[in-house]
Amino acid sequence: MSGEIDWANLASQMKRLDPSSNAAGSEDARKALEQIIGAEVLRASVDHYLTSGPGSELARSVLWLLRPWSAMSYCYEIFRKSQDPDARWIAVELLRVVADRRALPWIPEFLADTDPRVQTWGIGVLDQLVLRTHRTRGSRGCPRCRGATSQPVHSRQSGSDSRGFPLSQGELSFGDAA
Repeated sequence: MSGEIDWANLASQMKRLDPSSNAAGSEDARKALEQIIGAEVLRASVDHYLTSGPGSELARSVLWLLRPWSAMSYCYEIFRKSQDPDARWIAVELLRVVADRRALPWIPEFLADTDPRVQTWGIGVLDQLVLRTHRTRGSRGCPRCRGATSQPVHSRQSGSDSRGFPLSQGELSFGDAA
């Protein structure tokens, strides 16, 4: 990558130019990165994750960090339109870490699906949305939840990726993916 980012133009496109304030937060930063990277590249990252190829867990972690709408809506599109049952459930599994509250209306579809893997990961999407919301709304004050923000929600088996697929030798990953 080379070149300078026109931050004023980007802020204007995002409707973040307020003459009385120059404030922006984490969500604004994620949206800006989505625009800088580009929706096409992020959708290609979803496709790469679905292949379980080398670097797919890195792609997943980047998508998890950014939680871009383009990836979120593309996962939902794959779930709805793909004829490949594995692609459908893996797309929902990826939504578990990529989704935000905009995915809530999709959950009844996941739970009503005939594939139990889609149903299971659909519950996972809901679980993550509830946990993420709870953590951001003050879980540190909840004695039962104090450790939740420091513990990975999904622990991987040694030698497996986030879906339980075996990793190639040298691809072992430990700790939180996000």
